[in-house]
Amino acid sequence: MAVPPPHVKIPPKRGFQPGNPGRPKGARSKKQREIEAFCRALFERPKYQRRIRAGWDAGTLDPGVERLLLQYGFGRVTQPVKVGAEDSLLALLRRLPVRSPSDDAT
Repeated sequence: MAVPPPHVKIPPKRGFQPGNPGRPKGARSKKQREIEAFCRALFERPKYQRRIRAGWDAGTLDPGVERLLLQYGFGRVTQPVKVGAEDSLLALLRRLPVRSPSDDAT
């Protein structure tokens, strides 16, 4: 590799470097932190909060926003999952064809 002239500055090496574990799992990138700060600043504005309250009280708030606010306030509603609604394991076993000992001999 050719050596650059002394007046040319080489930018620092980016990307993977051995021995550097990088950003820890779950850590947010700089852009994610900036977006989060921007959104928090918007939502914390008294004018925005008054508008949300007015929409809630008037019943004109978008249903998606209303559902999201309820989830944030009280948590998500759990939805039971039905597995084999009509059939139990015993009922399924009873439907299997019965084998006789003479079937094994052939």
